[in-house]
Amino acid sequence: MHRVGITTATGAVLALLVTPAAAQVHKCVQPDGSTTYTSAPCETGQAEDIGSISITPGFSPEQRAAMDDLRRQQNQRESDQRQQRIDATGDEVRRIQRQNADPQRCQQARDALQRIGRQDRYMQNQDEFEVRQQIQLYCNP
Repeated sequence: MHRVGITTATGAVLALLVTPAAAQVHKCVQPDGSTTYTSAPCETGQAEDIGSISITPGFSPEQRAAMDDLRRQQNQRESDQRQQRIDATGDEVRRIQRQNADPQRCQQARDALQRIGRQDRYMQNQDEFEVRQQIQLYCNP
């Protein structure tokens, strides 16, 4: 029950925040020539009724467009950085493969892969995984 009261109060506050505010504005020119703007009618001096203004909370379309543009730029930078890391990782893998290249071990792993086809299915899955790793390690791509 207490939770419902908090939720209702929160909803009422949010409704007030989202609802546009409207106010009557009066331009008052004082006897000394100064100008003031007020929501109450002018008491002295020349008065001019400006009319009502509406203030809607949030961002203007220009601000929203600028924020969207910044968000797109940030997403593009992050995407570019991810791609650079992927490329660097691929380069490192190829470097390690070249460093570990061993034609004799490569041929042994390829021969083992051919023999695996003649084993029972469980052993085939276990051994095939290991042999494929050896091929990736010892054979040049």
